[in-house]
Amino acid sequence: NLINLCKYIFFYKDNEITNNYNLYMTITGVYIFLSLFISTSFLGIFFNSFIIFSKGIQLTLATIFYFTLNEFSMGMFFLGYIPQMLIELILVYVISIISLRLSLNCLTISFITREVFNSRKIINYVLDYVIIILIIVTISMAFKVYAL
Repeated sequence: NLINLCKYIFFYKDNEITNNYNLYMTITGVYIFLSLFISTSFLGIFFNSFIIFSKGIQLTLATIFYFTLNEFSMGMFFLGYIPQMLIELILVYVISIISLRLSLNCLTISFITREVFNSRKIINYVLDYVIIILIIVTISMAFKVYAL
């Protein structure tokens, strides 16, 4: 059952690549939404750390599963795997920076300082990074569609 689940999640089915981009967009969208939603509370630091850890585990399992299903070739490694993994790592890095910074900001405003919560500044900060996240996801999808 675990192997069938991994085949469905990581886009590989019986040694053939399936173009299941809707599932990739759903998983990435849920990851982005959960990270940004949880970061609005002071407990978001702990929950976002767990989400970042689980995304790292997902990337590790995808790597293991990718190399066990396909035979190794240098072209596949340098032209297919490395750019895709770099894009995914950049996406995880940017989302983790946003979510942890927002959670830390909420924690310091709630418990440490006596500042007024400036939601306009935080919304502008989030919107700037959401644009960057959307650009990275678009590049990732374009790479998956046109290069792979």
